[in-house]
Amino acid sequence: MRRTLPASRLITGPALGLVLPFALTFLLDHTRGSLDRTREALLFLPAVVGVACVGCVGCVGGG
Repeated sequence: MRRTLPASRLITGPALGLVLPFALTFLLDHTRGSLDRTREALLFLPAVVGVACVGCVGCVGGG
């Protein structure tokens, strides 16, 4: 038996995948100079993992 995701998560995952990188880039643009490039790049890692978990891509118990 295959489990499906609720409609809200089917919509939220791709929406976050489109919006979150732009929002994070916008926020990091305003902190220019206070963080080095390595730390800025490392902020994208939890964002990507979070989007994957919301959309249940490769998460435990996911589809």
